[in-house]
Amino acid sequence: MNSNPIICVDFDGVIHSYTSGWKGVDVIPDDPVPGAIEWLMQHLPVPEGLGGFGDYRGPEVCIYSSRSKDSKGVKAMKEWFIKHGLPRQYIHDEVLKFPTQKPAAFLTIDDRAICFNGTFPSAAVMLGFKPWNKRTYPAGQLNAEDEGELTLAIGEGNGALVISMSKPTAWLGMSPELAIGFAEVIRSRAKKMLESQP
Repeated sequence: MNSNPIICVDFDGVIHSYTSGWKGVDVIPDDPVPGAIEWLMQHLPVPEGLGGFGDYRGPEVCIYSSRSKDSKGVKAMKEWFIKHGLPRQYIHDEVLKFPTQKPAAFLTIDDRAICFNGTFPSAAVMLGFKPWNKRTYPAGQLNAEDEGELTLAIGEGNGALVISMSKPTAWLGMSPELAIGFAEVIRSRAKKMLESQP
């Protein structure tokens, strides 16, 4: 049994920048998302052909895409990786996997997904969703000095609902759809806290 957790990674919009949009199952015209190839190589075992050896302990990375069910799509993705700097041994030694059906993954990285947090999203949140590379103000940078997106965590502390932020923050802006979703998450968490009080 393989004890290495499967990480299922989408291709278009996560690895391939997908700035031109869909052009066909075997047409992949754009460059990688900056840092994508380097990130993959950090999280894959080194192929034997490049000096790798021994028992690998770490994630098993699978590239799964709408292209994956077509052999021409899989071939095009493999060729694209090699063209953009991934040593061919990662492909030929099957270190980087290309399943034709979605694997039972420990984790999925996808640009078109909402992470389920126990609260079902409203129609407004779902219909207002935009992948990371299509967002404009307020999720992205406003100018060269702006540090961009902010990670928020909602929890409890000393009987209070706590919203912690990943960095010092002067203000917070969001689209109306995102604000509705954020408010729903806060309301749901506060309700659970009240229900658990004696």
